[in-house]
Amino acid sequence: MNIVIFGVPGAGKGTQCKLLSERLGLVHISTGDLIRSEIAEKSEIGIKAENIINSGKLLDDITVFEIFSKKLHNSLQKRGVLFDGFPRTLKQAEMLDDLLVSMNMKLDHFIELMLTENESVSRILKRASIEGRTDDNPETVKSRFQEYTLKTAPIAGYYRKKGIGFSINGTGTVEEVYNRIVLALKI
Repeated sequence: MNIVIFGVPGAGKGTQCKLLSERLGLVHISTGDLIRSEIAEKSEIGIKAENIINSGKLLDDITVFEIFSKKLHNSLQKRGVLFDGFPRTLKQAEMLDDLLVSMNMKLDHFIELMLTENESVSRILKRASIEGRTDDNPETVKSRFQEYTLKTAPIAGYYRKKGIGFSINGTGTVEEVYNRIVLALKI
């Protein structure tokens, strides 16, 4: 089973992926974690990524795809994959489809965690104070939400047309959101 967990910044994608990964035995690939790792390593991609992310923008499709596909090839297991933070643009969604076909795989479910902008901002700023993430600051939050609305949100319609996309209310406790996902996946 291959699942994309999708949503606005702060929707709880990573938290839900961790819970689902434990329950289903799926590989959890977090694009954000991969990029933060590149930044920590001060790699060429990491230095470029840090400047872009700190301005609240998204990395270009090719760079993200290179990082992501390398990890996917190195993390395959028979049970499947949870995609956290990828795809982020329609081009990346098409690239993912092509990559999965080339690997004799398919995407089974696309779950969109829905939050209001106010709830998103509140969660991001709370996360910043807890985790000390420098990319989670008031200046970049608004920019990231705008980037999401313009570039990322259209992906939901792309997967709904394929018959595999659905939305989940992302407000409430971690357990409440998790139970909604489990119910929707019928697992």
